[in-house]
Amino acid sequence: MDPEEHPKFAAEPARPIGRREFVRHHLREARAKWERLTISDYARIVTTADLIAAAGCRYNLSPDQAMLDVDNWLKDIGLQGR
Repeated sequence: MDPEEHPKFAAEPARPIGRREFVRHHLREARAKWERLTISDYARIVTTADLIAAAGCRYNLSPDQAMLDVDNWLKDIGLQGR
């Protein structure tokens, strides 16, 4: 199932990541963290909600766990709070 269509992730907050910065500077780190995400998944990621939904769907995580994983990863790479 496409992460965008997954109902349990539909209500997550939409905090902008900064698409250009994410794609240009953090794609390698993201791919190392979430190997199951596809290039198509990454092409659709614009907000943290998009990343939470994609990671949650591909790894079968609860919305709370997916949000925690993404928030911790963003903090680790210095993008928390943007």
